[in-house]
Formats: sequence, structure tokens, C-alpha cells
Amino acid sequence: GGGGGGGGLRLRAPVATFVHEVLPREQQLTSLAEGLSSEEREEAWGKLNIYFHRTYVGAAINAHRCGLLSLAGLARVGRAAVEDLIRLRIGRLRDVRREWPGHIAELNADVER
Repeated sequence: GGGGGGGGLRLRAPVATFVHEVLPREQQLTSLAEGLSSEEREEAWGKLNIYFHRTYVGAAINAHRCGLLSLAGLARVGRAAVEDLIRLRIGRLRDVRREWPGHIAELNADVER
């Protein structure tokens, strides 16, 4: 019910925010002050626990570093991402329009972090 009882919804601030980086970071909507250098923006986002990623592996690595995902969970995400990429590649062997080397490089860059 309504009233002033103690059973209401309690909201907490998020521990971290994960943003799928589709646009370059310079084009991201932000409440940060205008005119910041890219280094200052990165530092401010880091202090706010805002993490950008281009792959699920990148998001999982950041979640693990924040204590939100176990090492076993991180390993499962990594395996699933590799399996998905292989399955997509095999399914589209003749698709020359896809930027496969770029997709593989993004995944490898996240794994190397």
C-alpha cells in the first residue's frame, strides 16, 4: 500500500555504469563540463565508475574489476564471446562486407587487458 509504512522501494546509487561504445567517446552525450580534454573526460568518467566497452568481454572485465562478476563468470563471458564470433564467421564465410579482422582485433584487445 501507499501510506508511510516501511515497505517502500529503496533506491541506491549504481556501483558502476557500463556504456556500449557505438559512437566515439567525443560524441557521447555527457553532463561533464564542456571544453575538457579527452584525458580529463576519461579521468572524470573513471571517478564516476563509468566504463566504456566495445565488446561483451570488455564489459565483463570492467564488471569483474568492480567486484560485480566472479572470475568464473568472466571466463564464461569470454568463452561465449569467442564461440559466438566463430559461429558468426563460419555462418558468413562468403560475406566479404563484414569487417572480420576488426571484430577479432576488438575482442583480442579486450582479452589482452
